[in-house]
Amino acid sequence: MLTIEPPEKLVEEVLTVIDFKDAEVFAAAVHMRVNVILTLDRKHFIENPLIQREYPFLEALTPGDFIKKYFI
Repeated sequence: MLTIEPPEKLVEEVLTVIDFKDAEVFAAAVHMRVNVILTLDRKHFIENPLIQREYPFLEALTPGDFIKKYFI
């Protein structure tokens, strides 16, 4: 369950770069301008070149990569 409801227009916009099942969560992250989204979904988030190109402010990392990058 999301605590932030992203604008429907933004959910529709992100469908050009992300799978339908992930669109609402991704749109919420974009809407809140988060810097990092933690996920285990490499195919749809981490290795998605469209996300990297269209939303360069948002970095998708696994929890382990996040810990390595920011705490070790």
